[in-house]
Amino acid sequence: MPLNKFIAYGGVAARREAAELVKGGKVVVNGDKIFEPGFKVAPTDKVIVKGKQVYLQKNAVYILLNKPKDYVTTTDDPKERKTVMMLVEGACPERVYPVGRLDRQTTGVLLFTN
Repeated sequence: MPLNKFIAYGGVAARREAAELVKGGKVVVNGDKIFEPGFKVAPTDKVIVKGKQVYLQKNAVYILLNKPKDYVTTTDDPKERKTVMMLVEGACPERVYPVGRLDRQTTGVLLFTN
C-alpha cells in the first residue's frame, strides 16, 4: 500500500497530512528516509514517523457522545472555541475523528471513530 495510506491507517494523520510528513523528510522506512508519499510498503515494513514507529490499526474504535451546546464539531478550530475533541480527549489511545457534524448550538448524538 502507499506510504501515506499506511501512515493514515496507522492513525498518525490524515492522508494529505501524511503526504506532507513524507515530503518533509519526517518518515523512515526500514532505516531509509523516504520522500515519496506513494512509496509502496508492506504491513511487515518498519515505518517510523517523527521518531515513533507506526503500526496498522487493529481495533476499530467507536465512541458515541451526546454533544453539549457551545462545542464545535471539528478537530481543530482557528478561533480557539471549545471543540468536541476536548470532550473525548484521553478516551482511548487510538486517534478518533467525529463522523458528521452538528452546529455549535445544537445538542445531540455524535459518533467518533478511527
